[in-house]
Amino acid sequence: MKMCGRLVYAMRIVLIFLSSIFACSAWAIVDCSKAKSNFEKMACSSTRAAAADQQMALAFRTAFARTADRVSLLADQKRWQEAVRDRCPDVDCLIQVHRDRIDDLEDIQK
Repeated sequence: MKMCGRLVYAMRIVLIFLSSIFACSAWAIVDCSKAKSNFEKMACSSTRAAAADQQMALAFRTAFARTADRVSLLADQKRWQEAVRDRCPDVDCLIQVHRDRIDDLEDIQK
């Protein structure tokens, strides 16, 4: 019984972790009334940037549904956001990195 209890506890921790990532980053659309980061401000000021973010979010959801390793995909998405997307100085850069990420996500197989 101890092993089952530990397994249930571990599964709850994983679910909490996954839901917190989903809620805040992986497939969220920017709430412009609360935009703080440079990325959020660019997405709110440009319909092209907002559309690119929505397309990338759809590609992420599709990849998430296809992959068997969802935890790794979530971690990779967070790394991409911080290391690539959030470093863009302008809308053109933001659109290009979203296109590149969409291509990467479309290559993900089960």
